[in-house]
Amino acid sequence: MLTRDLIRDLCAKLDHEDKTSLIVKKLVQDNWLEKVEDLHYVPRSRLEHWQVPLKLIEEVYDFVIETEATAVTTGISAFVNYSLRPTIDQYMSGPIYSHVEWLRDDAEKRNNPDVWAAKRMQRWYRRRKRRRLQEKDVQLMTLALMECNDSKDFKNVNRKENTKRCQQRAAEKIEVAMRLWTMRWRAKRRYQKAVSCKDFEITVQDGALGFLPRGVPPERVFVNSVDADTFSARQGLRPEDELVAVNGQNISDMTIRELKGPLSRRPVSLTFRRSEVVEKEKLQGKGEAGGRLGNRGSLKSDLSSSTGGGLADLLLRHSAGHARDCEVSRLLHRVFGVAKQGAEGTNEVYLHRLVTQNWIEEIEDLNLVEDKHYEDWNFPEKIVVVLKQELAEYQAANGLNIVEQAASARVCIVSSASDLYAWGCSLIFGEDDGAASSDSGGKRVVSQRTRRL
Repeated sequence: MLTRDLIRDLCAKLDHEDKTSLIVKKLVQDNWLEKVEDLHYVPRSRLEHWQVPLKLIEEVYDFVIETEATAVTTGISAFVNYSLRPTIDQYMSGPIYSHVEWLRDDAEKRNNPDVWAAKRMQRWYRRRKRRRLQEKDVQLMTLALMECNDSKDFKNVNRKENTKRCQQRAAEKIEVAMRLWTMRWRAKRRYQKAVSCKDFEITVQDGALGFLPRGVPPERVFVNSVDADTFSARQGLRPEDELVAVNGQNISDMTIRELKGPLSRRPVSLTFRRSEVVEKEKLQGKGEAGGRLGNRGSLKSDLSSSTGGGLADLLLRHSAGHARDCEVSRLLHRVFGVAKQGAEGTNEVYLHRLVTQNWIEEIEDLNLVEDKHYEDWNFPEKIVVVLKQELAEYQAANGLNIVEQAASARVCIVSSASDLYAWGCSLIFGEDDGAASSDSGGKRVVSQRTRRL
């Protein structure tokens, strides 16, 4: 089985089919893991280092373990069916068994001839019935083969039909390729439209400016905040807009003293440039609570700096900053609301770290996250404590106690072993269902057991 097929099936199972190409590129193209057998030798820590989602890693290793267990089971079954069973059948149906059966049949014929005759007639009737069923099956199979093996299925296709079939397949491939090219072209156009900048001018005749700048020239100066019910707010000024010129003079050519003079006089003409991130927000229609990329993409920059710009960064870009609505995201929003700590962008980093980049969407999935992950991700201890409490309550409510499961499995194993021992003793010692054991004095003690088949 190919790795790309396994990743496609697992992503579809986890409802992340749109991210299949990103995972396949990382595993197959970048690391040459073309077959599933290659994943047997890749440790879990390396997949985590490649920033593969934890949920997908768990599914991959479950499949690998199940495959290995199936191979072991298949080997045992092959040994039993092709080595052990023929040997036993040879002894059970060989000359010794035939001689024992003949002696038993002769003894029954001498002691109880009526029962012997009835059994003999019964065996004859069953053999005849079995033979007639076999003959009927052979006739039905022969008739089915005659109906299915039509001569038209085995004729050679002429050149005209073959050319027509090839043209049809080529047209289908061209249609798929054109559809993919159109999708990529439209995405490229949307991106070009998103990154385009727009300059606009505001002239303040009198009164306050109505906004608070951030930064000093000759560096870039941005709008930090806009006061409500002011001239700048009514003109449509937004936070993160860049101030590029004052009275026609570029900010890059000014000093902080040269900037303070024109800003204190009226009228003053201010030229702003709408930043790239704000245009993306407007184009994509992101809301306040939908994981928007505010503060000049601080969420994206924080996550990219912490992940190193690898697969996790690609997953974040693919989600366009939107965290999926799930149990874990709702839980984290409640934690953020109760704690009232940290900025909105910082909280979104924690949310995307679990939901977007590691696909931890259900409370049960929190069991996959270990303490080392929380430390590497710099999670506040309060969030870690709340997540562990929710996981413990979920496990208690759903009966997922590992200790109880282990005790139950141990009881089942002991009971099965006892039943197997009783059956073996009954097979060895006959119909008395006895089990022999030796005490400290060397005496043989036979305990009666109930045979369970």
